[in-house]
Amino acid sequence: QLVCPQSEPYYAILAADGDHMGAAIRALSHGTDAARNHIKLSAALADFANKTREIVEKDHAGSLIYSGGDDVLALLPLHTALACARALSDKFVEIVQPACPPLETKPTLSVGLAVVHHLEHMGRARKLAHDAEKLAKTTRNSLAIIVDKRSGGTFSVSGQWDETPCSIDQRIRRWMTLLAEDALPDGVAFELLEVLAPFEISLPDGEKSEDAPTAEIESLVKRVVGRKCTAGGQQVLAENIITELVARVNGSADPFTAVRALSHELQIAREFARATKLAEGK
Repeated sequence: QLVCPQSEPYYAILAADGDHMGAAIRALSHGTDAARNHIKLSAALADFANKTREIVEKDHAGSLIYSGGDDVLALLPLHTALACARALSDKFVEIVQPACPPLETKPTLSVGLAVVHHLEHMGRARKLAHDAEKLAKTTRNSLAIIVDKRSGGTFSVSGQWDETPCSIDQRIRRWMTLLAEDALPDGVAFELLEVLAPFEISLPDGEKSEDAPTAEIESLVKRVVGRKCTAGGQQVLAENIITELVARVNGSADPFTAVRALSHELQIAREFARATKLAEGK
């Protein structure tokens, strides 16, 4: 008897756009080499557009819908979407920045990923991808991910490609690894949100989440993480994992936003980890 493998019901739409391109074009318009500078930049953008198809389709098993200059729209399977977003950003910097040597703020690429169900209307799915792109553009040189669950609502995360000490895609990959190794349980993402519930109810009208008791929230986060066991339930989380999780919240000026962001990163990592497991036939 043949058993059909389970298929992944969600996929990603990627929408990307160059940052500071208007400033670059204006800056390159000055001086005696203006025409040559514009030709060089145009050639670089054309080169990036040509490389985009190979990155999306050959390297990451996606389907390129559009690539024109610094604009990209593509469909991707979940297990390659994160790597494809990083590859496009790195390639854009590699090709375009050398064409703008006089600029203090050089062009970068902001990427939005919308994770949507395959039954979702394409018009809405595409809008979510552009919403993610806009979210990434709020800080520029960023990745933003919006997940639209058919039974679990919509949530998002964003962060810059060069964020220190760890970029957003590196963090999500780290959570993916821990989830895949059963070193981190799924439930911690949702228990973190439960930490916020009492404070949200008790905040007076008009009071911002930034005014919430930071020390108390940090203490509760550490308590929640510290009492969790590995996915197999055999032992408590390793001390280094607890430290990594708590560090995402400690010292934040807005503990509400920090806790939500950590929860959403973990939920997104779970989606990507599950898709990767299916893609590898496990």
